[in-house]
Amino acid sequence: MGQVIELAQFRRRRTGTVFAFDLSSPWTYLAADAVATDFPEAEWIPAIGNPTTSADRDRAERAARRLNLRFLWPDVRPAGRAANRAASLAAEHGKARPFALAAARLAWGWGQDLDDHELIAQAAGIAELPLDATLEATFDPRRDPHLDQAAYDGAPALTKAGVTLDGHALVAAQLSRAATTRAR
Repeated sequence: MGQVIELAQFRRRRTGTVFAFDLSSPWTYLAADAVATDFPEAEWIPAIGNPTTSADRDRAERAARRLNLRFLWPDVRPAGRAANRAASLAAEHGKARPFALAAARLAWGWGQDLDDHELIAQAAGIAELPLDATLEATFDPRRDPHLDQAAYDGAPALTKAGVTLDGHALVAAQLSRAATTRAR
């Protein structure tokens, strides 16, 4: 007789839930807590997405206000390459989620330079990553092809059961849920 497996577990293994995040995107910050809460099974993968525009800035600031999130645009336009390289090391250690949450909060919630090594060191400490290896990873261009391969148009993006929502859609869903909760 064959082994019985739960269908939901089989589908999860087959399709998985993946949150591809780009730390240089404010949409990662705006969506990350909801993804962490609503999709605890998600695998977090660092990726390089599309550059952020001034229109994104205005939309992100409005969304943050509506979500009651602290939001400060960093003085230095966030390139994110060093932070995303560190995030790739975090992913190798199974710590991408806590690293990304910490780095995004520091960068977008407090307006810190995303590629500043102090920010990266703080996020590494919160995620319990080895500091020397994390800082080394920020200088390692061999990590770039993996970040580029994992890239999704519009990263961040959540993919579950073959359906992908970009960061704008994830934040829109949060805003809709928040409006419904307030209306009750």
